[in-house]
Amino acid sequence: MRPTDLRLIAFLSFTVLSVLASGKLFAQIDQQTSTIYSSAGVSITSQLEDCHDTKNGTHKQYVLLSISNEKNTAIKISWKRELWHDGKCTTCMADSDEYHTSVEIPANTTLSGECTENNGLRIFVKMLDLKDVRQLTHYELKEITVTDVE
Repeated sequence: MRPTDLRLIAFLSFTVLSVLASGKLFAQIDQQTSTIYSSAGVSITSQLEDCHDTKNGTHKQYVLLSISNEKNTAIKISWKRELWHDGKCTTCMADSDEYHTSVEIPANTTLSGECTENNGLRIFVKMLDLKDVRQLTHYELKEITVTDVE
């Protein structure tokens, strides 16, 4: 291999690693409602929401999850959250219960996350009124399991 080929390979490798480190190849969190999961009458959607609590002076952004159960039976759904902050996965190796969520949903019902209640259906993104702080750049719900509740 010629020295110019080696320099080109080194340059391209460095460029790819820089893009990966910056998080620009990760899925973007945006304002659109998007479907995360859909199978056998159960779906999970997400929506980015700015949440303002003027009484307490907090301004936060969350991903709010909605889970629809179109089945004629109640279900229990559970998953593990993998969270990337500033392009780096901060929970991928964690096995803490903090990142596991389980929710029971009655038949033919939709449950949604809310700004005012931490019911396991919201994921913190960032503080809206603070600059230069860590923020969520990507997330995944892993190990999703759905079981019927008897």
